[in-house]
Amino acid sequence: MGDSLEETILTHLRAFPGKRFTRGELVFRMKTSGFVDASDRSVRKAIENLRASHPLGGWICSSSDEPGYVWATTEAELEAAQAEDLSRIQATSAKVENRRKLLRQLEVERTWAGRLFP
Repeated sequence: MGDSLEETILTHLRAFPGKRFTRGELVFRMKTSGFVDASDRSVRKAIENLRASHPLGGWICSSSDEPGYVWATTEAELEAAQAEDLSRIQATSAKVENRRKLLRQLEVERTWAGRLFP
């Protein structure tokens, strides 16, 4: 076999530019390519690693509108994927900040509850 799961996924997506593959389809294809232990989690992690660190990983796109992953064929697809990722970052940052405020409030309440005189 020789190639890693990541390299095999990358090769597969590059061989079908513009075709969207769900994780389930990729898991099946990886199992039939010799990665018998491939799972949804391992495929998702491999794609995450490719996108984050492989020089060609930026071509792997996904969208909240459609399930799966696709090898982008145009700069417009890359720009759309980038815009969606930036939007997700902003939404996650807002959730993290809101939770941070709640935890701070709970800590203050716990501190005041332990005092004899407020």
